[in-house]
Amino acid sequence: MLPLPLNRYDESGRVLPPMGLWLVLAYLAKSLIIIIGATLFNEHTDRLLKLIYPSSDILLYSLLGIVPALWVWVFVAYRQKLWERDKYKWVKWIKPVLYFSICFEVGFSLFNIALQHGMFNWWHGLNIVLAFWACLWLGKSKHISLLVKDWQEK
Repeated sequence: MLPLPLNRYDESGRVLPPMGLWLVLAYLAKSLIIIIGATLFNEHTDRLLKLIYPSSDILLYSLLGIVPALWVWVFVAYRQKLWERDKYKWVKWIKPVLYFSICFEVGFSLFNIALQHGMFNWWHGLNIVLAFWACLWLGKSKHISLLVKDWQEK
């Protein structure tokens, strides 16, 4: 008997990434999404970015934190080509890299809260709550555990 429903497998019988993984990756890439969204409004780009990232240093540090999550995103998106070349070792790093990115997000939010002398900010509060949810989901998801186990096998 299969541990997951049949629609959770691809044509070759491998476990498909769950929607929650894509949501966690989108959450971790939110800085990049915000930059892309702000550049769509040509005349207000600076104002929109200043609302969330008061200085350019903070924006650059937030972009630095998404690099590991983008690494996971690219590898998951090109998994079929990697399997064809017998590249499996990256799979065991999916969960640790995502945990690192989530911890970076929490640390970055706490750093920004400290810069504001502890003043409450909805953006940072929401960020910490979403990071907690992502960590909890990543730890409790049987789908992710089965995915990592399945993808490590040839």
